[in-house]
Amino acid sequence: MNLDVIKSPRQGSFSVDQYSSHFTLIEDDLLYAKKSHSYQKKTYHESFASDWALLWADLPPHTVSIRSGDKVIPLAGPTTLFMPPFTIVELHTEICLLNWELVASSNPLPSASSFSTPVLLAGPTRLPKSKAEVIELMALLKDGTRLVQEKKISSVAEKAKRYIDQHFCENLKIGEMATHLTADRFIS
Repeated sequence: MNLDVIKSPRQGSFSVDQYSSHFTLIEDDLLYAKKSHSYQKKTYHESFASDWALLWADLPPHTVSIRSGDKVIPLAGPTTLFMPPFTIVELHTEICLLNWELVASSNPLPSASSFSTPVLLAGPTRLPKSKAEVIELMALLKDGTRLVQEKKISSVAEKAKRYIDQHFCENLKIGEMATHLTADRFIS
C-alpha cells in the first residue's frame, strides 16, 4: 500500500493494489477526487456514511449496472449518481478498469433536502468543480431516476420474523421453525 496521503493541507493521494485516489479540497467543505479502480466481476455496495456525494464516470457499455428495487439497470456513457447521506447503492460490475470522479461534503446542501434516495442521471459530461455548480446540477436531478433502495420483501423472511417475535422466549430450533413455516431449513 502506498500512502502519500497529505501532499499539502488541501490535497493528497493514496493507492493500493486495485485502487488509487487523488483528492483535492476545492472549497473549505467540498472534496473533489479522481479515482481509478480495477473491478472484478461481482457485486459491490457503495456508501458515503454521513456525507453526500456526486459521482461521475463515462462508463463503457456492458461493464456496470445498478440495482433499483428488484431491477438491475445497465449503465453506459456519461453517468452521474447523487448519493444522499446514509444511503447505499448496489453495483454489479464486470472485470474492468474504471476511472471515476466524485464531489462530496459532510455539510448539507439546501437543494438536496428533497432527495432521500440515490438519484441516477444520464450525463452531464463533467462533474461540478464548485459549490455553485453543484447547486446548479442538483436542479437537474429532479429529472433523474430515483433508485429504490429495497428489494421486494421475502414472504418467508416475514413469516419467520413474525414466528420468532411470537416465540422469542422459547428455545427455538431451526428445523422446528422450518416445519412450522412449511419451508425448507436451507432456503437461500
